[in-house]
Amino acid sequence: MAGVAAYYTGTSKTFEVSTPFGSAGVFDNVTRKITFNGAQSLPANSTVYVFIVYTLSPVATSNHGLDLMIETGGITISGVTYRGTLPINPSPNPARTIKPPQTLGTITVVNSDTTSVKPGDTDKQILRIDFPVTNTGAPQTLQSITVTSANVSDTDVSAFRLITREHRRFSTHQCRSARPTSRSAVEQ
Repeated sequence: MAGVAAYYTGTSKTFEVSTPFGSAGVFDNVTRKITFNGAQSLPANSTVYVFIVYTLSPVATSNHGLDLMIETGGITISGVTYRGTLPINPSPNPARTIKPPQTLGTITVVNSDTTSVKPGDTDKQILRIDFPVTNTGAPQTLQSITVTSANVSDTDVSAFRLITREHRRFSTHQCRSARPTSRSAVEQ
């Protein structure tokens, strides 16, 4: 585990990180505890939510379980210590399991079509990038692709398009300009 944090979301059950709760101490590997100290006003006649989150180490061990509990005396409100151990509901044991990431094989780039084109043609394939992903673990996330022009003249090109295909579904992402202004286009 690389870190633990707490976030207050008010009356919303939806997790978000705009309001951290208090300041976190350091997770003690001996006692296996961490204390968050803060001062959050709790509105009357409402239910408010605090989320405790982990940041996992990049070298976390696959198939290890993650779980938390709040022991007797683990919550203090207005100077009064809450008495009693709070059961986790529902209480799977463990709550979450670390899964290995999917495996990304060797990425290959090929000229997908080398036939001639004529002025005015659209959607002419230039490159195909193959991302072989295997395993059933946590998904890989493609975040960006930067392509650099190797054209004789960039004025010959009026638009770049990235077409993605997963199995038999197609989606198109377009990056248009009247004419390319640089020798690089980034698609995210």
